[in-house]
Amino acid sequence: MPPRDRFEAWFDGEDLPPATSGPSPRNLPRPGSGLTRFIGLVTACVLLIGLVGGAHRAGFIRVPGEPGIAVESPTPTPTDGTGTPTAPPSPTPTPTAPPTPDIAGRLPIESCKLGTGASANFTSSFPISDYTVSNTTGTIRIALVFVDFPDAAATQSADAYFQKIAGKVSATYKEMSYGRLTVEFVQVPGWIRMSKSSTQYNVLQESATYDSTVRYANEALIAADRVTNMSGVTSIAIFAVESAPGVAGDYEWDLQQPIATGEGSKVSSVIVTGGEWWITDWEPLVVAHEFGHTIGLQDLYKKSKTDPSPYVGDFDFMSNASEDSVAPSLLGWDRWRLGWISDIAVVCVKPTAENRITLSPLQTGKGTLLAVVPLSATRALVMESRHPIGIDSKLATSGVLVYIVDTSIDTTEGPMRVQLAPNATLADALLGVDDYLEASGWIVSVTRNEVWGNEFAIFP
Repeated sequence: MPPRDRFEAWFDGEDLPPATSGPSPRNLPRPGSGLTRFIGLVTACVLLIGLVGGAHRAGFIRVPGEPGIAVESPTPTPTDGTGTPTAPPSPTPTPTAPPTPDIAGRLPIESCKLGTGASANFTSSFPISDYTVSNTTGTIRIALVFVDFPDAAATQSADAYFQKIAGKVSATYKEMSYGRLTVEFVQVPGWIRMSKSSTQYNVLQESATYDSTVRYANEALIAADRVTNMSGVTSIAIFAVESAPGVAGDYEWDLQQPIATGEGSKVSSVIVTGGEWWITDWEPLVVAHEFGHTIGLQDLYKKSKTDPSPYVGDFDFMSNASEDSVAPSLLGWDRWRLGWISDIAVVCVKPTAENRITLSPLQTGKGTLLAVVPLSATRALVMESRHPIGIDSKLATSGVLVYIVDTSIDTTEGPMRVQLAPNATLADALLGVDDYLEASGWIVSVTRNEVWGNEFAIFP
């Protein structure tokens, strides 16, 4: 009789001695007769096929290629748009806000792009090109010039100051613009020694004139141009040594006649800063604030020593440029004017009944970021969602920020003003769930506050 394998023996109901090699059986049950075993084997197969088919039909087992099942494709190496590899995205995707349903009273986007009410004013109107000759997207180059004087010699290296300024300000504008604006800083090596004592230049913030500022900037730029390639530079920031008695404060001035560099570049704006404050209380956001003027942004603070930020509080570094600010992100209205928020990310609406609008956090740059209700040719009610993200990470809460833009109001006089719920202050201006406020005849009431953003109702 030919030898049989263990399966044949098992089928015939016989037990074979344990194999002489390999692992021993682990308490397998004794099989019955051949027929019984055959029926059991067939039954088990049928049952297994049925279970698999049922699980497939129930959706527990899915096959790539079926409807609703994604077929994984090779993941390309991320690049920065130029072919240079970048870090892979976070494994945790950013939650996406649900789409906003149809909105009654939706208007053409141009209805919300307010013009100025007084052409002589420096306000928050469209277009931004009325207030700047600089491009607001792409790349801008700024030369940082550190100067000292015969009556105030520098004792510290300028390199450390350059690194702190350049890194912080560049990162700030990259975040604010969602990567649409790159601010490059050109380093002028060392300190430039000015020809006269600091008090002879008349560049104290409170008393400087346009002419004195131009003369000061022209001398600094000519000296810097001798030792630095100024190609593409459109603005210079002049930092005077902190011990100079004739330079204090910080301000920006657009030049009526650009100053040409040796490379043919046209410098159209100058930032002047100096005094002990920028060493002892040094804050890079001040430079970001002053640079904001070169691209057309107005001051949102008030010229008051007792209450300098009564209009929007911490909610914009054009109002409060202190590093202590908990939410210094630029307001969405200005990001829209600058071309960093596209028209499709803005809801322009004049509701005739209750509407529910969904906003993504302003800091994400994705989805719907602004809701605007035009009130007149120069006034609008604006809503945006603020969350503790990025430069606003110090926020203790999240919610909807509501403010009024008035383009008839000049810089420093409150062209934007945050609206408050009853008994609220600027410190707790964000509306959470069930919070509401009334502004210019409209009621805004927040209905959802989620990681993906906010939903709010607005009605007259």
